[in-house]
Amino acid sequence: MRNRADILDNDTIQRGTWWAPGVDEIMYGDLTKHVDGHFTLLVIGTMGFEPDAKKPTVIFGVTASGTKYSLFNPSIPLRYTYGPEINEITFRPSVVIRNGHFESPAHISSRNVQMEIDNLEWWMNETGTTFRHDHDGSFIMRYAMPETVTLGEVHGCTIELHPYLLRTRDGANSTFKEHWRVVATSTESRALPAWESTLEIVRLFFVIGTEYPFVPKRYLLIGSGDEEHEDNYHVYPSYTQPPVEQQNDGSIRQLYTYRDLKDNIRKYFQEYVSSYERHTDMYREYISNIFHTQLLRRKFTSFTSALEYYSNQQYDNRYLSPAEYQAAILDSILPAVPSTVTEDFRVKLISMLKNANTLTLREKLAKVVDCCRPYLPTNVVVDARIPAEMAALRNRLTHIGGNTERTKGKNGTSLFRLANLAGLITACVLLKEMGLESAQTMTLLVGSKFYPWVLSNGKHT
Repeated sequence: MRNRADILDNDTIQRGTWWAPGVDEIMYGDLTKHVDGHFTLLVIGTMGFEPDAKKPTVIFGVTASGTKYSLFNPSIPLRYTYGPEINEITFRPSVVIRNGHFESPAHISSRNVQMEIDNLEWWMNETGTTFRHDHDGSFIMRYAMPETVTLGEVHGCTIELHPYLLRTRDGANSTFKEHWRVVATSTESRALPAWESTLEIVRLFFVIGTEYPFVPKRYLLIGSGDEEHEDNYHVYPSYTQPPVEQQNDGSIRQLYTYRDLKDNIRKYFQEYVSSYERHTDMYREYISNIFHTQLLRRKFTSFTSALEYYSNQQYDNRYLSPAEYQAAILDSILPAVPSTVTEDFRVKLISMLKNANTLTLREKLAKVVDCCRPYLPTNVVVDARIPAEMAALRNRLTHIGGNTERTKGKNGTSLFRLANLAGLITACVLLKEMGLESAQTMTLLVGSKFYPWVLSNGKHT
């Protein structure tokens, strides 16, 4: 069981002395973690910072209790002057590391890392139990801690999910709630940037499942194998929680949770990792849109781009093999280009001919739709016109432009429905890539946020 005293909570203030490497001036100030997740350091002095000087890349500090801090990439500060010699400066660092002074995040390493994410219990969905233990013993609930879950491996590191109870106090009473953290273990010591790259793949597995923007709250790099040892390094990324689209009743629709995958979680996770490394561009396009409130045309172009990325990486999107195309087309046509044309025109013709062997966007989308059709819910009809409509509309929005949400496909299908249909098909691709069977994929897609909007036929209320 963990007490909140060993982590930096919102509105926590750490008071101490602060300085920049190579600068003689030492200042007093407060490091604060704010409710939305970002940090600020307010100091009295100049930190050697002058208007025309280069801002420091790292700031060191020591609190009154002797705890060391390293603050990386502080933003260009806000300065307020009170009188001729008093300066108040506020820095906003991107990363805060507790328990050490490091000139670069690459200088901190470990073989064991824990990543804490707010609300990960939403994805685990095992119990989510919250209960109180009143001081007079009037309310006690028996609780069996769930077992550790092994997800699999990423970049040679073993990934597990560990449950723990978090206690908060209300006077003499205590409230306990089940939480989960990601624990990654490697046989060799790895630097912090390498750990962040590995754990980002794990984090996105949860983001896709819940369609909720999980953000890492803290990394704990275990220095001596003991979670409470003083040479453990606490890494706090400065973040701002993104907005979340919710249904009218306030609930959040989920594509998949641990309960949906638990019977074969290791297989599904490993298939996801393998797919992510092959189709990274597709995943990034999809994830950038699943929870942000954005213009429909932005969602539509992003989802269709994700499908195009997948098609390019999954299929040989060429009419002829390179050797056949060279012999049958290029060797026959290029010599016939008149010598009288300008050099710019000749280069343009050659470029067009070389690119002509690639399938059109409509054909690429049709390939993906065909492979997904057996996995889509039976009441979601995607006929042969849909890829053509998507391709025509995407080309019109990206090449010609358009600033209306009422844009329609050439057959009258609304942009609203096409955007959500493209999102649903992309979600289908992700589930299929994880190795789920057709029936299970259909069931999970019904729980997706895109499904009801696709059935609404563009009636956006």
